[in-house]
Amino acid sequence: MQRCFDTLYRMDELEKVDQADKQYRASKAAADRDKEALFETWVNAARAGHTADHIAARSAFTAAHIRRILRDRGIEPLPPGPKRKTRRLKEEK
Repeated sequence: MQRCFDTLYRMDELEKVDQADKQYRASKAAADRDKEALFETWVNAARAGHTADHIAARSAFTAAHIRRILRDRGIEPLPPGPKRKTRRLKEEK
């Protein structure tokens, strides 16, 4: 009888592993969707004329990382020289 109980106990623990794995995969999928949505907002902001520095000021990511993501999604670098300033940056100073 002890052996039977042990087997059931192990199955319960394996079921917990299955549940935890399922929850992890669902959370990861949701995080991946959220990340893609975030990157898409960066692309839209860049197309609207905002620089990676402007975007980084409102994000947890660095401007360099944002630039890399933007390049990966087809946004060309801005030409050298002075960059457009936004009203929000003037208010923050």
